[in-house]
Amino acid sequence: MNELNNSESISNSSEYMNVSDDAITSDFNTASAPDNSALYDAMSQFNQFKTDEAFKIVLAGLIEYVDQEKTLYIPITVRQIPNTPGQILTDKLIDENGDSYYTAFTDKTETVRNSPVKRVLELTVRKILTQVINAENIQGLLINPYSENKTMIDKELCQLVLSAAENM
Repeated sequence: MNELNNSESISNSSEYMNVSDDAITSDFNTASAPDNSALYDAMSQFNQFKTDEAFKIVLAGLIEYVDQEKTLYIPITVRQIPNTPGQILTDKLIDENGDSYYTAFTDKTETVRNSPVKRVLELTVRKILTQVINAENIQGLLINPYSENKTMIDKELCQLVLSAAENM
């Protein structure tokens, strides 16, 4: 797991994402509230101590989230692109090296923290990780990007989590 240390060197942009018709989109104020406190706590431990054991707990949590079909919030610019069923314009962050990352949030508190998010898409962790792996111009997933507990997962780790969940 990597981390972005310098939030000031990150810029916002948008990227097309393929989603199924059953994806839930809503105004932020009416969005449901997934309980992702266990993942948030694991990320907090990892960011505080930076140990291999904390890293394993975050990975185990992500694998469990894939297996249990738990969801995260994905910020979106618009609900759907006209004449392109199943595609939406999602927010992404670009670091100082020009690398792009999809973003996701564990809860409403994290979604509004220093963020211009107005609409969200609720997707399962499995779908989000699959989108990261399949996107050509995306290098990974940044969870809670505006928090001291932000955690970056690159494509290789996304694949590892999905493979581990499939073998459960």
